[in-house]
Amino acid sequence: MTSVVAIAGGTSGWGRTLIEQLREETDKFQIIVLTRGEPREEEHVKYVQVDYDDIPALAAKLDHYLVQVVISVIGIYEESSSEAQFNLIEAADMSRAVQKFIPSEYSYNTDAKYLEIDPGVKWWLKAAQRLKNSGLQYTRIFFGAFMDFLGLPNVRTNIKSLHVSLIDTVKGRALVPGDGSAIWSLTYSYDAATFIVKLLDLDEWPEYSCCVGDDIDFITTMKEVENAYNRNLQVTHIDADDINTGKTTKVEAALLDCNYSDFSKEDLIGFVMFGGQLLLSGSLHVPREYRLDEKQLGFKPMSLREFLSKTQGGG
Repeated sequence: MTSVVAIAGGTSGWGRTLIEQLREETDKFQIIVLTRGEPREEEHVKYVQVDYDDIPALAAKLDHYLVQVVISVIGIYEESSSEAQFNLIEAADMSRAVQKFIPSEYSYNTDAKYLEIDPGVKWWLKAAQRLKNSGLQYTRIFFGAFMDFLGLPNVRTNIKSLHVSLIDTVKGRALVPGDGSAIWSLTYSYDAATFIVKLLDLDEWPEYSCCVGDDIDFITTMKEVENAYNRNLQVTHIDADDINTGKTTKVEAALLDCNYSDFSKEDLIGFVMFGGQLLLSGSLHVPREYRLDEKQLGFKPMSLREFLSKTQGGG
């Protein structure tokens, strides 16, 4: 018997990757995508138009399609998107069909201690508290940073990542936050999606279900990239004090001649400062106690070296 899984916000990016991996398991899952746009259908996927402001109607649609699991991949960047996810949790809890819920997080550890760096953490904590008070099974998932950007331009990916402002494999440039000793967790997006597919097979979920391809410091990350691409990166060190105080002079100079079709210069500079703070604070290093045993799922994500070997034609 197939399970009906609803993906909220899965029309592009990371959500698209998740749908692709779920679609490979059509004997197990029927996939519904909740969208504000016009309804449509593609192979093994049905798009259903919803209004996140109408909680009873949203609950009725979840019941109509007999949705058992809701996975939110709504990008939580502002109050309105946070409210859309919160309403979706309310509707799922109201629904008679929905049993499980995965909220949209997936990257860095959204602990309250990181509120000073990212005030938006309050939105994730609000969702987590509502789920804790619901009758739903839920689990929170962190992967660290998606390593896809380190495999450009050859990598298979749906993600346009601002992380290219830190290490750009195409332009051969790197901006190092602090002394480069800070450790971050890196996971390939398709491995992350496979992990979630495996997670759906478990009867019971812990509060946290995390998976990591590699834990590696920034300097070693650069060395792995240089070895894989057989080229030296042009490196600029950004002082930790500059990052923590918002001084952007060095960053602006380093990015002066870097133009990207997907991002503005302001976005890139802002992400170096924000991403640098996350890295230096440790929030991009996924806590080991949150991680599921790989043997339990029968799945091991690629390390950075394995990923680079594959994307650069070595495997």
